[in-house]
Amino acid sequence: MFLILGLVGLAPAALADPAQVATTTSVALTSPDSMSIDIAVSVSVADGSAPDGVLQVAIRSADGTFALDLGQHAVRGGTYRTRYSVPRPGVYEVEGRYSPSNSTDTTTYAASSGTSTVDTRVRAPRLYLKARDLGNGVLEVAGNVSAFNGDKIRGGSFEVRVPGRTPVTLANDRGGLVNAFFEDLPIGRSHTAEVEFRPSAGSGELGVTRRITKELTQERHSSYIGATGSSPRRGVARISAYMYPNYPAGLVGKVAIRDLRTGTVVARIATMRYVEIKPGVVRTLTGVSPGLHRYTATFTPAPQFRSTTMGSVSPVLKIVVR
Repeated sequence: MFLILGLVGLAPAALADPAQVATTTSVALTSPDSMSIDIAVSVSVADGSAPDGVLQVAIRSADGTFALDLGQHAVRGGTYRTRYSVPRPGVYEVEGRYSPSNSTDTTTYAASSGTSTVDTRVRAPRLYLKARDLGNGVLEVAGNVSAFNGDKIRGGSFEVRVPGRTPVTLANDRGGLVNAFFEDLPIGRSHTAEVEFRPSAGSGELGVTRRITKELTQERHSSYIGATGSSPRRGVARISAYMYPNYPAGLVGKVAIRDLRTGTVVARIATMRYVEIKPGVVRTLTGVSPGLHRYTATFTPAPQFRSTTMGSVSPVLKIVVR
């Protein structure tokens, strides 16, 4: 829950009668969420007493599209409190006007008024950015957005801008990581990408913009191969290879899986292209001696990609074979 504080406005009364005691009306506002305002209107005097009386409370939007008189309310003990549901997220002003009640007291209090504003829109979301040098002058910019409390935001869009290149617009339909690619950028220089998140209309979210800078140094595209594994039964090692999405699209090659204990290639994948961790490409080894084995997967690009794309070796995979 967000608590967005309003600015307290107060105005002491202009005394119509020197015998009157000046009062001050102050309005304090908090926004527990994008569609609600907690209102506390207090009336006080210099000697610290809290006079009884009547408050006239009104609310209006800063853009002038909404206004409502919340009516008269008795104020006892100096403060009137209520919660009001607004029609839409935005900036609102609340005014409180105090009138003293009829009293047999010899002291007569003066009227007074106060105003305050509050922005009920949720706080700016968190925009996470990552930039990667994919080699051969290609910059990848990845990002996702979450609410201030960590909740995933779905909807809206991103616009990614790099000087001298056509901006890329990406939908945020799934609320996950989005990627933009910029080609033919000069190598040996730093490049700055500006990413703007634009929330869906009526969502109550705020937009946010961030920049990220990355130096491009790789002459060729990078690749990434990974491997997971297990020993489902005695003498068996099960290895699953996967390849992260990289550049260029359609990258394909072959994979050799090597047992580092013996230094020998124990399995091959003739055709390897982008595949996620699950399901991966699985190879099952049988007749493996019990104990700890260490494996790596080596990706070699197909001939048509070798001039522009580097091969890669997975982190060491450790499997304790039963």
